[in-house]
Amino acid sequence: MADAKADVHWRKVHRRLNEHLLFAEDLGGYGAKPRDVEIIDSGVIKVKGQDGDKDMPWLAFAGAKKKLGLNVGCCKTMQTLSGSGVVSDWRGWITLIVVRTTYSDPKTKERIETDAIRIAPKRPQPARQHAAEPTPPAEQPPAEPGKEPSNV
Repeated sequence: MADAKADVHWRKVHRRLNEHLLFAEDLGGYGAKPRDVEIIDSGVIKVKGQDGDKDMPWLAFAGAKKKLGLNVGCCKTMQTLSGSGVVSDWRGWITLIVVRTTYSDPKTKERIETDAIRIAPKRPQPARQHAAEPTPPAEQPPAEPGKEPSNV
């Protein structure tokens, strides 16, 4: 007989230590479309880890409930994009990409594959604006007899 709870997603069973942060599965996992987001705030937060709490830079985005915690690679990308290593200077539009990566488990030394969020190395380009249709000239009232029409 099958376990009644077997139809639940595994992430609902194994909870994240820092549920207030954004993770790859929140964006749809590996293969999800890149997302352009606007940074509206940034800072440093204490996060829980297997070896205790540690400080981590984060970014907050317009319209998002969760913040993105930044690893060293994402911090280097933000420094390149913004021209500043100061976390509070990190503002504007960026593109988030979900990638598949591997890391070495510090306890078991086993290579583990996981999905992760990375920041694209270039800022998104604004959508091309369609050239506005030229507006027709305003109709001029008929000229009075004996006067030149005005082009103003």
